[in-house]
Amino acid sequence: MNKYKFLDGLMTSQGLNFVVNSAELENFDQIDYEFRKNLGNPILQDSLRKYISQLNVNILYFFIRMNLGFTIYFFKLENGEVLSVGPYKIEILITDKNYKGYEQTAFEDISDPFLKDYVKKFYQSLPDLRTGNRLIKQYTILLEYVFSLSEVPLEINSYHIATEELSVGWTPFSFQSLKMIEERYADEDEFMLEVEKGNTNALLSWNWDRNAKSSHLVGSMQAARDSLLILSTLCRKAVQRANVHPYYINEVSAYIYRRISSVTIFEEGNDVAHEMIVLYTDLVKKHSLRGYSPIIISAINYIDFNLSTVNSLSDVADAITVNASYLSTRFKREVHKTVTDYIHSKKIGMAQYYLRNSKDSISSIAEKVGYQDDNYFYKMFKKHTNLTPSEYRARL
Repeated sequence: MNKYKFLDGLMTSQGLNFVVNSAELENFDQIDYEFRKNLGNPILQDSLRKYISQLNVNILYFFIRMNLGFTIYFFKLENGEVLSVGPYKIEILITDKNYKGYEQTAFEDISDPFLKDYVKKFYQSLPDLRTGNRLIKQYTILLEYVFSLSEVPLEINSYHIATEELSVGWTPFSFQSLKMIEERYADEDEFMLEVEKGNTNALLSWNWDRNAKSSHLVGSMQAARDSLLILSTLCRKAVQRANVHPYYINEVSAYIYRRISSVTIFEEGNDVAHEMIVLYTDLVKKHSLRGYSPIIISAINYIDFNLSTVNSLSDVADAITVNASYLSTRFKREVHKTVTDYIHSKKIGMAQYYLRNSKDSISSIAEKVGYQDDNYFYKMFKKHTNLTPSEYRARL
């Protein structure tokens, strides 16, 4: 399939679906993201098979379903293989001001509300391609180059699918589909519970692409992104339930969103899902305040976000406006260490991070974490790690 790399690369870069079929059409359902298959409609499936069987070789066919608003390209080779690109939204329906209300009006004559919802969501999920004419030119040039053709003619075929055709075989809520929905939600609840507990190992084998495989966009870049976004939402909500401060969640969430946006092929989703699970469960392990009272949560958050300036019990008590003696007793009971010990442990933890990840001087690091006296910093570092800062760095 190396000869198709150029073609696949161009289509993927524009978010388009590129499918290669032999004469037996073994990948037939992938041509339209299983749209016809999900409708359970033999009429639509047979009509497309018949259309493909009648294609002439070395001609680029521009196949338009006008009332459903999408386009697919077909190109048949002399060996019987059929290349398809799409579906994507028809350019005129995006750019022409006369079609601004297309999504609101195009499917109004579909009486079944579930069928109408499915068809509209399918249409809305398709890529918007405002450079259709340019794509045709690029695709034609590549076809001529890859298959050594002097010219590739273009033929436009426009078809209308009647509403009654769409409805044939439509069964939106079979017992099997309801069972699958119930199982998916039960699995998601179990997944969130494990994230909430910070149980990384139990989640690494999680079937992240379950939603993608049930989508009409199966196997596509968009299916991977959609499934990862669902997974990210589940993780974020679970970490919130574990009483992790929103600051930490937002930091990881923003990074994960950038990673999801960088996915260009379906197969990349596994690495992103793995990284997502590790990062979110690490948040729970490091920052969960579940089980603490509101006063202690406030105290810990204040210390964690003010490490360079907070130094004592009174600093914390004053900041959260609570009696110092009461805070001291409550903190020891719930956290099992004094406020001062907790402050020093967090400062030394941050100092270890800087020693591992920066070339800053030890004196500079001491100042960053709130120690103005280097000797005192050395003393506290040794107390918590049994090493001096220099020894710790030398062992890295």
